[in-house]
Amino acid sequence: MSHRPLCTICTFLFVVSIFIIHFFGYTFLAAMQPCALESEHSEGDFIAITGEIASIADKESSLVLEVKEDRNFRVLIYIKNASQVALKDVAWNAYAIGNRITAHGDLFFFETDRNPGNFNLRQYYAIKGIRAGLYAEGVRITDPKTNIIKDALYRFRCSWKKALYDNLGNDKAAVISAILLGDKTGLDADIKDLYRENGIGHILAISGLHLSFLGLSLYEILRRSSGSFLFAGIGAGIVMALYMLMVGVSASIMRAFIMLLFRVGAGIAGRHYDAPTALSFSAVISLIINPLCIYEAAFWLSYGLIAAILTLIMIESKLKPKKKIENRSKYEKIKGKIVQGLIKSLIFGLGLQILTIPLMAYFFYEFPLYAPLLNLWVIPLLSVLILASVAGSLISVLIPFLGSKILFISGIIVGLYDKGCEIAGTLPAHRIVTGKPSLALILIYYIIIAASLRIVIFCNERGKIRGDLMRHAHNRIRFSKESKHFGKKVIAMVVPFVVTLSFCISVLVIAQSAKYRLEKPLEITMLDVGQGECIFAETKTGVKLMFDCGSTSIKKVGRYRVEPFLRYKGISKIDYVFVSHGDYDHINAIEEALSNPTSFCKIKNLVLPDMSHWDAHLYELAKMADSQKVKVLTMKAGDEMIFEELKLKCLYPDIGSGSGNDFSLTLALSFGDFDMLFTGDNGFFAEENILQSISEYNNTKNEKTNNTDTEKKELQWEVLKIAHHGSKNATSSEFLSEINPAVSIISAGKNNRYNHPNPDTIKRLGEVGSDIFVTAINGAIIIKTDEENVLIEAYID
Repeated sequence: MSHRPLCTICTFLFVVSIFIIHFFGYTFLAAMQPCALESEHSEGDFIAITGEIASIADKESSLVLEVKEDRNFRVLIYIKNASQVALKDVAWNAYAIGNRITAHGDLFFFETDRNPGNFNLRQYYAIKGIRAGLYAEGVRITDPKTNIIKDALYRFRCSWKKALYDNLGNDKAAVISAILLGDKTGLDADIKDLYRENGIGHILAISGLHLSFLGLSLYEILRRSSGSFLFAGIGAGIVMALYMLMVGVSASIMRAFIMLLFRVGAGIAGRHYDAPTALSFSAVISLIINPLCIYEAAFWLSYGLIAAILTLIMIESKLKPKKKIENRSKYEKIKGKIVQGLIKSLIFGLGLQILTIPLMAYFFYEFPLYAPLLNLWVIPLLSVLILASVAGSLISVLIPFLGSKILFISGIIVGLYDKGCEIAGTLPAHRIVTGKPSLALILIYYIIIAASLRIVIFCNERGKIRGDLMRHAHNRIRFSKESKHFGKKVIAMVVPFVVTLSFCISVLVIAQSAKYRLEKPLEITMLDVGQGECIFAETKTGVKLMFDCGSTSIKKVGRYRVEPFLRYKGISKIDYVFVSHGDYDHINAIEEALSNPTSFCKIKNLVLPDMSHWDAHLYELAKMADSQKVKVLTMKAGDEMIFEELKLKCLYPDIGSGSGNDFSLTLALSFGDFDMLFTGDNGFFAEENILQSISEYNNTKNEKTNNTDTEKKELQWEVLKIAHHGSKNATSSEFLSEINPAVSIISAGKNNRYNHPNPDTIKRLGEVGSDIFVTAINGAIIIKTDEENVLIEAYID
């Protein structure tokens, strides 16, 4: 990089800055310190916020004002209104960007991630400078002064969005609004997941691709029409700056805007445009503007993708033949360019897949296998979609009929995107779940790739790869003859990439699997699913078990809490799911998984209590499982399942009548010296019936370990899963006396209306000296054991 001094300097500054911000940023960055609200108030306090409106968003059930508080932090003000029409009237007539307001209401802070792999909402908003939210009960405008430019852009954006909805309908307009305006308020969550899972989720964000396409198109139009590089550059820069203000400044947009300025500046100055220099310079500027962007996936994916493209372009320049093909007809030349373009696009897609797998795995714990094939036609069509959407929206103002026809083209493209993702989602292994790789593993991955590329380029420069035969094929053979060998040529060009891709995937997956196997013989995690319950366990031999899974306080808990955790662990299927009883707070995430097996974790076996204890919910659950070819098993008192060193024994209930809480499946897990009891929602009545089984289990344990009478009295269960979320009507003193748990874990939602766990239950646990962990306080509770030693970790300290 000796001929790129600015690129070298910026790259060095970038690496050093990342290191300093990550390890020492909390000591000098105000953005990483608690703001005044966090220091002075607690969640739920009724307070007043005064500041200037920075943005307005019309959500489905509320109007959201982003307010820049006088002490230089931002707060989201939520104004609820039963009427959506009234909300829009308020948004347009009552508030404007730049108004100063005073809002009174209940303060809240955004939640951090409560399980491994879950989305950190607090960090997401902190990156944007937003530190808290307020549920407003009253809002008063104290100064009607407006920011003329920003407010005009906001209203223009609203008008543009309305035109899209009027012409395209809700579903397609929501997708195009996200692509073109950065407005995702009307976008269905299923569509977002569909696009993300199949590798085209990037089109739903205003990205550098959009800005580059629009900016460069405008620049070329102005340059050709005016003949002035300076006029075209200034004009395109101003329009793109206004577009950025309208849609919001993200990491990818900032990168694209700075690189666009470099490109335009090079044209004006008559200098060569150097993309690596522009990329490294824009990265440093982004860090200066917002140091916290290093914690944002969009930052790394945007810069990583462009770096990967530049790498592939460099490789192509090193390996491509120096002579052009001679003696072709015009038809053959056109046909050759088309074929070569398709092959080049496919190879570039595979190359980008190889180079960005670690980033996808680190932030999303998976990558879509068929993304290169989808993006082969998705990205070219995106330019058509953007052009048709912009042109159709503008023309519809003057000629509504013509504008709607042009917008119809955009709708067709969105329909093709949906269909393409649906087809890809039905293909085998369309999602490769990797788990979250360590930074060390990512570094090793890129070292292997860099070394491989260097060897290929070195050999090519010495003529060891492209010898006389390859040169002859490229430079001497006519296309009509080449067509006979087209299949062989495609294989010769694509196979190396496929092999490299397979190798890299194998390295990532095998290394991840080895890491989990070596680190923990048995790990049990009680997930924080709000007011509900979900416990996951993985044995030494890789058997995955789940005990209940549901919530009544978190919508789509499977999608937003359970599935991200499983992907983080690198898990795409569960061998056995045990259901204690049929309450929704124990089964609705399982129903979610069974109803959508392509996007949630695959279940192999469903284990229920004996059929005599099934209620309507369990019958329906069994029916859903059967429809998905999931094997349904039942257990009754005395039944056992053995997974090598780990044993699960059913203690309750036996065959009989009755359903509901007091007939919850009760399981004893044994792993060497480690014992854990799963109790479902059993109450005092069930505990009386379970005590005899507990006593027999303890006696058997004592006999196997040859304990003396004194030691028998000291025998205790290592972990007790407290029944019914810590209800006062469960976990009696007699029950605790027999179990004598060293640790008690409780699943309960924050500020739940049932007052779980009840103070009486906590008192009884304290009387037997049990350590207590509650998901409402500790988040996920992680238990690790090697048959003798037990380690309990709280995800939130």
